[in-house]
Amino acid sequence: MWELQEFIGDGTSLNILLQILVLNKTFVISQPGVIKFGGSGCDVDLRPAVCSEVANMFVIGTDTNCVNGLQFNLSENVQGQSLVNGVLSKEYQLIKSGDMVQFRSVSNKKFMLIYKEINILFSSMERNIRKKAKTVANLIHAKVLSDWSNECNVLVMQSLIVTSKVICALLSCIPIVTPDYLEEIKKIQGYTFATKPDPKDFLPIMKEEKLTQNDASKFLPNDLRRLLFSGKVFFVLNKDKYNILSEIIRLGNGSSCLLDSPDALLTSNSNNKVHVTGHIAVDDLLRDILSKPESCVVHFHPTSVTESWQRKVYSVLRSLRRRPILESELGFAVVYCSTKLYCNPDKRCPDGLYQEIDISGTFSVNPFQIDSEVVSSELSQSSTTVVGAKIPDSTHRKFVPTVSFRSHHCFSFFV
Repeated sequence: MWELQEFIGDGTSLNILLQILVLNKTFVISQPGVIKFGGSGCDVDLRPAVCSEVANMFVIGTDTNCVNGLQFNLSENVQGQSLVNGVLSKEYQLIKSGDMVQFRSVSNKKFMLIYKEINILFSSMERNIRKKAKTVANLIHAKVLSDWSNECNVLVMQSLIVTSKVICALLSCIPIVTPDYLEEIKKIQGYTFATKPDPKDFLPIMKEEKLTQNDASKFLPNDLRRLLFSGKVFFVLNKDKYNILSEIIRLGNGSSCLLDSPDALLTSNSNNKVHVTGHIAVDDLLRDILSKPESCVVHFHPTSVTESWQRKVYSVLRSLRRRPILESELGFAVVYCSTKLYCNPDKRCPDGLYQEIDISGTFSVNPFQIDSEVVSSELSQSSTTVVGAKIPDSTHRKFVPTVSFRSHHCFSFFV
């Protein structure tokens, strides 16, 4: 899909080259024709700086059968007014994807021509609605993805619930829209030049439990999420879980490390400038790694094979007055765009999360309770416990970028 993006300067400088450019509008170009730049009656309005037509962009269909088979040529009505990539344009200038067009008389605007593929992923949709949306996607030459990948740039849902695809979309700042958005794209593709529909206007209604429609704005793209896990290192106690969670952690600019055995501990420490010889004190090595502010241990439901090692890891955490974090906290942190409470091993785990996890008989002391809170929490539990959210045991559900957080369980928020 060909787009013409209009950027405006933020006014921080009289020189447009020194200003921060902000995307103002996006137009879609779908058919051969002529796009007029200028004043009243023109396709691209340059008022008040310009009152008359200053340039035309000729959209020419090519012989190729490719979806992007359009060619663009810029022609000036007033010589010396147009610049392409900062250089005065030729008499009949070919414009390519990525080129920036500017007019001398309009100091605060720039226009970029760009070709963007539409790569769609569906999540939590009824079969008949999904089938219809897929038909529309084919009509607008969109690519329908079967799984999450970095090429996805639109997530289509009937309603907003937290799925792992949603988490990946939020971390990648990808819009989440209803199938109606695809219908609008189909409508405008019948015209040479039209304003692109704003994905914000097609945000699905909220259906996630414990959230209201007022919380829907949390699911809009937010560039801060790209760096949500910056500086954090997540130690995962199971290889399969590590393979699953590492992609989500990476999308938030965090690091992940497998810590399923003493051997893995040595491997994780190999990048540190520490020379270890003779007898290795595992507890000391664990303490050195897990005491770092950026370290987070992701809880894994213990098995007979992992229980002994997990006890050791949790014992060291407890001696540091830190706690493991729950897998579900990654999702909460992403939705709320904050790691102040979630994914913070130095803060008490919200009661509503860990109380649903079966840890009885495995650990002598609750690993989610920071040492300084053991006594006080029992005294104040009646006044501090927040109504809990039912978080399913991660052992009985597979958390992958193509499967809902919920699986067959309810993933509810506590607020």
